[in-house]
Amino acid sequence: MVTAGKEKLLVIGGGAAGMSAASRARRLRPGMDITVLESTGYVSTALCGIPFYLAGKANFEQLIHYTPEFFTCERNIEILLNTSVTEINRSASVIKYENILTSGAGEMPYDYLLIASGGKAAWPNIKFPREAKNLFTVRSLDDARNLKNYIEKNNPKSAVIIGIGAHGIALAEALLERNIKVTMIDSATPFGYLSDEQRGFLFDKMLEKGIEILTCERILGAHGDTTLEGLDTDSGKIIGDIFILAAGYRSDGALAEDAGLEMLHGAAIKVDDFQRTSDFNIFAAGDCAGVRCMLTGERIIHSTAAVANKTGYAAGGNICDEKTRFPGTVRTKIFTFADAVVGSVGLSESEAHGFGFPYSSVFVKAQEKPGYAGGGDMLLQMIFNTKTGKILGVQAAGSAGTHALVDTAIAVITTGMKLDELSNLDLSYNPAVSNAYSPLHYAARKALKNL
Repeated sequence: MVTAGKEKLLVIGGGAAGMSAASRARRLRPGMDITVLESTGYVSTALCGIPFYLAGKANFEQLIHYTPEFFTCERNIEILLNTSVTEINRSASVIKYENILTSGAGEMPYDYLLIASGGKAAWPNIKFPREAKNLFTVRSLDDARNLKNYIEKNNPKSAVIIGIGAHGIALAEALLERNIKVTMIDSATPFGYLSDEQRGFLFDKMLEKGIEILTCERILGAHGDTTLEGLDTDSGKIIGDIFILAAGYRSDGALAEDAGLEMLHGAAIKVDDFQRTSDFNIFAAGDCAGVRCMLTGERIIHSTAAVANKTGYAAGGNICDEKTRFPGTVRTKIFTFADAVVGSVGLSESEAHGFGFPYSSVFVKAQEKPGYAGGGDMLLQMIFNTKTGKILGVQAAGSAGTHALVDTAIAVITTGMKLDELSNLDLSYNPAVSNAYSPLHYAARKALKNL
């Protein structure tokens, strides 16, 4: 334990959670010695903006919110780039690190340690030729630049994306902007939390743009050496010029697990409401840490930039004895494709069943604003507790107005609003943007008939 001189805070990871925590701690403790160790060459990055960069709609510099020099000069936070932490020695309160570029290694003591190591791409259980030059994961700025450089140099005509999720769909849309034909494959039925109608609405939009969709299609093998030539699947062979792995995202809690900290679901770090781990002086935040579900009370893995920022902020405060509690998540998800917006809040039907809630659901198809104002249909599913009348979940698919509806549903579920209250909620109305009755109103009134 560091005892002489200033208190020492070490932060592992310079992403949203790490830099939020470091900045909050600096504000509360101006005299604290704060160092961030980041394994890449950048901190404070906008990874969610990568598809815009790949599509040519954003430049590389726009994906960096703040430079290391900003944190060093403006906030007196030391930044060590290209520095990988290799071990946490809890008994000595020391971490071991290695510079990726120079192979130089060393040790650093700490009074407090924040683990914000994020996550990593999940590799399916298939023997891919990992050295293949045309096989990519896209989970970092370096990944994005490598893919863009390859596209500009080799001018591929076709791409295969392994995994049909929000991340893969965003990448597919970016590739379409470059006139690259896209095939997407998934071994399961994607977006299981959506209704069949909502999933069909999304897939129709994708098919209209020329994307080939293969669901419930297993990949049996891959062949190639320095170039991945194709995939063998249940129904035959898929070939492409480039292949992108987007088959999921896993919390990277390996350092914590190796150090003997308590883990969640074998991947994420278990923390309390104040982001403290099973070691009193070690905190964790962001994608590598579990978070409380406000509907069930269980600890889950819910990786979003919004949660990373908030849990990092809370961790930074609690390191400085602020007692900031992050209340949890309502499992919010939202993504887009072309003019379609798809969002989900709370529990799906299968989740409500799995947790033993007495529930029912309703489905409505309603315009988000009048047809004369350009309104289109929104497909909305609402799951509710048949005993309490509280809303358990909302899934929606539509156009631009879906985002506002999802945000309203977040507030409704977070505050525990009941169906009768929602049915009369005084939401904003102007025909340019909304109807006098929102699809949420229609769903609530329909659900009340089932209580």
